[in-house]
Amino acid sequence: KRICYQISFISMLCILPFSVVSLLLSHLNGGNSTLSAAFLTALALSASSMTQLSCTMCKLFSVKKINDIAKSSDPAIIRTTDAFDRLSDIDYLFLLDGSALTDGVLHFESAFTIEGDVKSYDNYNSTVASLFEMAVLYNVAENNSLAVGTNLPDRYKKGLGEFISLGNTDVEALRIRYNIKSYLQGTPNDPHDKVNFVSSGVNVTLCVSTTDDIFSKCSHALLGGKAQPITSVGMDKLRHVYNMHTEQGKTVLVFTTTFDEGNTTNANRVFVGAVILREGVDKTAASSIKHLQKRGVKVISFVGGNKPIGTPEIPTEIHYGAKAYKHDFIRNQLDVTYGFGNIDTYYGLDEADIDILISTAQKEGRSVGVIGFSDFAQGVIEKADVFISCSEIVNVFDARTEEELYTLELAGSGASTSCIQTVKEASDVLIQRPDGKRGGIRSLSAAFSAVEVASRNLYTFFRYSICSQLVRIITVALPMAYGKSILDARHVLLCSFVLDICVMLMLALDKRAVGGSRDDKQKYRIKPLKQHIATDKSILIATAISSVIAITSPIVVDMIGVFGSYLYQTEYLFCAVLWLHLALAYYVRYGSIKKVGSLLTNKWLAGIITGSVLFLMLISAFDFLGLIFDYISNPIAYFILSFVPSVIFGIAYELLPQAIRHKHAK
Repeated sequence: KRICYQISFISMLCILPFSVVSLLLSHLNGGNSTLSAAFLTALALSASSMTQLSCTMCKLFSVKKINDIAKSSDPAIIRTTDAFDRLSDIDYLFLLDGSALTDGVLHFESAFTIEGDVKSYDNYNSTVASLFEMAVLYNVAENNSLAVGTNLPDRYKKGLGEFISLGNTDVEALRIRYNIKSYLQGTPNDPHDKVNFVSSGVNVTLCVSTTDDIFSKCSHALLGGKAQPITSVGMDKLRHVYNMHTEQGKTVLVFTTTFDEGNTTNANRVFVGAVILREGVDKTAASSIKHLQKRGVKVISFVGGNKPIGTPEIPTEIHYGAKAYKHDFIRNQLDVTYGFGNIDTYYGLDEADIDILISTAQKEGRSVGVIGFSDFAQGVIEKADVFISCSEIVNVFDARTEEELYTLELAGSGASTSCIQTVKEASDVLIQRPDGKRGGIRSLSAAFSAVEVASRNLYTFFRYSICSQLVRIITVALPMAYGKSILDARHVLLCSFVLDICVMLMLALDKRAVGGSRDDKQKYRIKPLKQHIATDKSILIATAISSVIAITSPIVVDMIGVFGSYLYQTEYLFCAVLWLHLALAYYVRYGSIKKVGSLLTNKWLAGIITGSVLFLMLISAFDFLGLIFDYISNPIAYFILSFVPSVIFGIAYELLPQAIRHKHAK
């Protein structure tokens, strides 16, 4: 909108001196107000036409593209047209946590006992066999609970199922040997889930916990299938392994048992083992990041720092390129901005460091987008040019199939450790967590592609708008400088406004990025109007030359008498301006005469040309229509001559870039 208003304002500034001249000439002619009235009308119509175009353009380009992106196979929700504009300008994309790369579903990763990590699931010892049995019991008890589908363990279902499938546990035999008596879900005061069962006549309580306080209650550990007293060194080892995994954003399910129900003193609790679960990684994330990089968006990921426990880290599979560690900056006494722009992954940076990087980029005139899902991102929401978070997923529970249970495990559910609601509400763009088919970086990459199409087509329309305004200013205003009103400004502006709307619709409904192939890719980024003018010298010069030719060519022809004694008629200039608009529409769409065959496949452009020809035929055939547009007659000689300015425009547009490149080479 800002650029369109600038075009309108510049048009009025250009018209102003001609208006002053026309007023002076009308005064010298004895008060004849024809010129001044015509020009004041042109001035008003020029301003109003651009104002209407700016509103219509935003409606078509922005809102339509936003809806298309939301309804696409890889949806992303862009909340405002302003966010849409800012998204197209992003130079850096900061990935604050791994949620955009993980599916929100906890999958099995590994397991450990007091004897260390489980290395093989084909041949394992009795301790690991006991861990498998406890996992099966927990899974069976939880499935039989009346609260199934609403309680927290459902989030572990996928990962536990993957772990259990690796063992050789006979579930039916286990049910016979272990008689499950009850299942108690954890509470805020006591977050440990408990399964009470009977084994060989002894009451046993299985406790499943995700917190480290359970270790302080253990005095024994299962070793070789038997409970053995645990040493302080062994306890430290367990805590170390637990902390190592939780700091990486993983969920650790700790399985412990007691010798008999009701006697749960520290002396009787036995550590069986632990199962480590982690959110699954989107397999297309790496390729989607590369896709963004090719589009000129530098993706930078941040690992570690002062993030809350449970925030998914950037998966190691996505680490690529140059890395930097905060302790290296400190040790070498370097600012955190050192090497910024050439580093792909930062380790250990906190919120203040990220603020500095955002400010550095913005001082360089670069735009920064931030992807954040957890409360760690709240501190940089206001500083980012575009903030991206995950969308709310409505969970509908239906236990008819096991797969439907997994919908409860997706991000956005109450059990999710990321995707904080307050962060979602503050976001400019919402994407889904990846689910194997869509979402995550892939959705964002698809949104960027759609935004790039809109951005390039907007740029193409700006090129057309600036040039079409230049045609009107020269052909309508220049003759007034020497006291002639050759063309009725109201009529040419009315017809050109209709053409502008048609060209805008053609570009808005085009699903591909359009524009001359010889134009540099960076030129399609939305920039201030003066930069557009500076990078489009060739088309502006060609437009100016052809517009001047449109005014002078009939004068020259009449002077030398090529077509006899015909008078200089307004019909000629009316046609010449019409053909110039059509030539502009063609060249901004295709950029070269070599692609003229594409007119046959472009229904919009072919329709605009056909409609223009039919319009001229109608006002020629019916006098009452011709009178409305001051189109009385148009001798064939001048009709043919009206094509000359468009031909000159095409020649100039084709040759000028070569001349400019040759000049720069020298």
